[in-house]
Amino acid sequence: MRLFSKLFKIVAAFALVGLICCIPAYIVVFKILPTQDPDNQFNRSTILQVLSGETRVYYNDGEELLGAFFDANHRVYVPYGDIPANIVNALIAAEDAGYWTHSGFSIYGFTRAMISNLKSGHMRQGGSTLTQQAVKNIFGREERSIKEKGKELINALRMEKHFSKEDILEFYLNQFHVSGTGKGVAIAAQYFFNKELKDLTLAECAFIAGSVKGPFNYDPFIQRSAERREKALARGKERLEYVLGRMVEENYISEEEMSEALAKPLEFNHGNFRFSVSTMLERIEEKLDGEFFQKKFEAEGIEDWRKAQLSITTTIDARSQDAAKTALQANISGLQMQLGGFVLPKAQFANRAQTARKGDYLYGTVDSIMVDEQGGLKALTLSFGQLKGMVSEASVKDFAKKAGGDVNKILAPQLKKGAILLVSIMDDKLVDGFAPCQIETEPVLQGALFAIQNGNVIASQGGFHNTGFDRSFKAVRQLGSSWKPILYALALKYHWNYLDMLENDFNVFQFTNQFYFPRPDHKNKGDVVSIAWSATRSENIASIWLLEHLLDKLSLEEFNDIAAVNDMARHEDEDTKKFFERLRDKYGLILKEDTKREIEFTKARDALAERYRLEGKDAKALDVLNLRYGTFNDIAVKQSKKDAKTLGFIKHNYKRYSEILRERQAQELDPSIVLPPLDSVVLLNHFTLADMKRLSTMIEPVDSEVDYLDAEHLRYWPDYRRSLAFAEYARFAKEIGIHQKLQKVFSMPLGVNDITLAEISTAYQTLLTGKVFKCLDGDWTDPCFIKEIKNRDGKVIFKNKTESKVVLGDTITSQVAVMLHSVFVNGTARSQYTHITVTSPDKAITLRYPALGKTGTTNDYRNVAFLGALPTYVNEKNGISTDSVIAIGSYVGFDDNKPLKSGRTRIAGASGGLPQWADFAKKEIDILGLPEKIDFLDISMLAAGEVPLVLPNERGQLTVDPMTGSIIAGGSAEQGRPLPWIEVPGFTPPQVHAAAAETAAENGIMVSLPMPAAAPAATADSANAAGATPSAPAEGTTSEGAAVAVPAQPAQPAQPKAAAMPKDDDWDLPEGFDSKSAFVPIEAD
Repeated sequence: MRLFSKLFKIVAAFALVGLICCIPAYIVVFKILPTQDPDNQFNRSTILQVLSGETRVYYNDGEELLGAFFDANHRVYVPYGDIPANIVNALIAAEDAGYWTHSGFSIYGFTRAMISNLKSGHMRQGGSTLTQQAVKNIFGREERSIKEKGKELINALRMEKHFSKEDILEFYLNQFHVSGTGKGVAIAAQYFFNKELKDLTLAECAFIAGSVKGPFNYDPFIQRSAERREKALARGKERLEYVLGRMVEENYISEEEMSEALAKPLEFNHGNFRFSVSTMLERIEEKLDGEFFQKKFEAEGIEDWRKAQLSITTTIDARSQDAAKTALQANISGLQMQLGGFVLPKAQFANRAQTARKGDYLYGTVDSIMVDEQGGLKALTLSFGQLKGMVSEASVKDFAKKAGGDVNKILAPQLKKGAILLVSIMDDKLVDGFAPCQIETEPVLQGALFAIQNGNVIASQGGFHNTGFDRSFKAVRQLGSSWKPILYALALKYHWNYLDMLENDFNVFQFTNQFYFPRPDHKNKGDVVSIAWSATRSENIASIWLLEHLLDKLSLEEFNDIAAVNDMARHEDEDTKKFFERLRDKYGLILKEDTKREIEFTKARDALAERYRLEGKDAKALDVLNLRYGTFNDIAVKQSKKDAKTLGFIKHNYKRYSEILRERQAQELDPSIVLPPLDSVVLLNHFTLADMKRLSTMIEPVDSEVDYLDAEHLRYWPDYRRSLAFAEYARFAKEIGIHQKLQKVFSMPLGVNDITLAEISTAYQTLLTGKVFKCLDGDWTDPCFIKEIKNRDGKVIFKNKTESKVVLGDTITSQVAVMLHSVFVNGTARSQYTHITVTSPDKAITLRYPALGKTGTTNDYRNVAFLGALPTYVNEKNGISTDSVIAIGSYVGFDDNKPLKSGRTRIAGASGGLPQWADFAKKEIDILGLPEKIDFLDISMLAAGEVPLVLPNERGQLTVDPMTGSIIAGGSAEQGRPLPWIEVPGFTPPQVHAAAAETAAENGIMVSLPMPAAAPAATADSANAAGATPSAPAEGTTSEGAAVAVPAQPAQPAQPKAAAMPKDDDWDLPEGFDSKSAFVPIEAD
């Protein structure tokens, strides 16, 4: 007992000494230091200046400013007296219940946080009061440490000494981040609910107060998918219930008021700020708010990156971005103005600028209007703040020409002093103190232009002004035939080649009980076309036919692998019954008895087609391949709208022909009836009753002992094969960058699916380089925006890296490049073929540059696009190559998806999306410094007039039929069109066969090339392959159709005669149009 007493006295003595020592420390920390302000920080003007601190964003050079976060212009500062009491009460209840009584530090909150930190083993919680949070947000925190917490404590005590509680809340509630560059309670009310502060309900006040620490967690407007939006709404509801519950506990509101506030869900109504952030800053903000960067910032002790005064270097090139902006603005403004569709801007405020560059589009306030002696409009001046502008007399006359009318009727009646006018700056240099301006119309049309290289975004113009709605990343649009090259590349991967011939006339396609009848969208089409020509001339039927036969050339093992990847193969632990049910329930595929007969029919049909192919009867083989089994014919007739030609194709089916064959066999039993030979009874094109009889003998009966769900039978189930082709097409699209949910239907190659411009541009990057890319801060194929981040002290805290992997070999990418270049040389983009050029540094020589691309126009002309790429100079190849490309996407359309047509005026990809694409591409050639890298003294290059595209597998030049793209053996340039020969395993052009035969005949030696098969005599088959246009097929009559190499291991198609050269100026226009009524853009109502 005596020992315990001694120990107690010792401990008490130490405690007393400690307490005595702590008293001076307490006096210093809590009494003396708070009264001091050594750095003159704690005054109102300094605080407001610090609140406007910003994180800056730079272009890829790290020097030129792209934008900033937390610019003071994006806050509506609200004094404490105008902040609703419900927001103040909700904030205090949720964040710091003892706020009105403590002096900036809460011992309770601090103790709770320290216990949590000791349990976790590191600093996780701070126990901060609202005052401490305000200090941290205003002055920042270099790191998460006890030292910094101590410094923060002293500054919180100083804040309490120098400002009232109301002042501190005013600072806090005016500086928290909302969205974009917007901050503060007034912006939050406008952003989330489109309301003034005074009009907010209790629930809305509680939501805003509860979101101050991380509004992006509850923001339904920025989520990339419906699932994420629902999660944000759920988090917001949970947070709202918590805040209101705390208000009840702190007696700010009653239980009844809480119940009333929660009685109905919050009604979010997205409102816009007066000042809009650029679309690129919005994308960067989304990245930095994501999980990857939040963890990075947390590790660096950065709580609010927007206020941390970071320096963010992006991948965006300033010159490329400027080129994208001017190209899109000039194109859209020009399209609108051609119609005389001038309208005054809807903008309420003018731009405020000190300087402007040539090509800038600005809103100006009309200062003065000058008239001539007759009172007509002569000139006018405008104000852009400090900068003044002048629309001269010459510019007024130019405007009248563009608008196509009398300027005094079109413009003058709408003008008055103070009116807002949209103009473009004509020159960087001022004239008599004024910037020379050209009047522009407020665009009704919109559009976007996007460029990416090696996974890094180099330019993105998300609209005419590039603010607000981002049409590069957020607008989901149907982009028409720009989908076709994705299908072609996949087909090349699965053993097709770019010179394989495709059906381009037979347009009946069936999946289960649904039928699809695609139509050509231009005149003068070939009834068969090569894959290369299908791309060149954007053939619809051929593309759908290729999708139908996409998997025909695969081995059984390859077919099974693709089925497994798409979860359409039988699982190892799955019996026949479970597999049957999964195919039925998930894919709508039901294996009936008649389906088994269809499988046996398909086996025999494919075998007969292959047999005819080997016999050199390509047209007949094609007719066999187009033969349907014949289910749901009544539905097909109804869905076809009884079109005569389509009805003839619908009748081309096995079940119908079986009845005809049975009738014939019955007639043969009567010796009195004289019947024509079977091979003279034409059923369709080159398919006769003799072919039908031959097919019937090859069909095996259904075997009851066989499991028709085994892989070897599944591949002959037409609906299963089609479903798998659709799924694989969608899977491949996702692999190369398209992440929207896709409809898996026949019309996929024609652009039925809604996607973003950024997605399909990223996909084209892969089609031509063969690679997909990944940055540290994203997933595979995610476009990369951020290059580097530095903290306020200049220390690099993040440096991005890009990795790549090959998904398409160079044999495939070379063929894709040939096809997309042919679009410029021979196809729908030929209007720009001679305009995309490169000029030597001394301006003495100009050569065509090998641009690559594809037009895209939706069925009803709702959106028009052009997708493609510029190959770049590759040192290892010593030339222009697709090893690295600038993939460029461009589209034009109305935001409400209104059709771009009116009567006989329409706008297509070649006249809407292509001009701005080509304008940007031309400027990008110079930005890349290509004139300095090209040898302009190369004789072969000068002779060709074009910079060559270096392709690893190119072996020479072919001549192809201008209508079908089929090879003309020994053809001259006058007979056809040029197309590079790409060496593809298993295929040798006829010219090479002929040369090999000549060499063998002359020298008596066999060269190392396969010899050609004996050429068949000229028949209807070969005539048909030449591109003859058939009349509508009818039962019992002879009609000519299209010929094509059948899918499996095709022999060379019969060589056609040179077809007539289609007119360059109008072959790709719709029926009934000619070049005199070329596509013209229209004005919206």
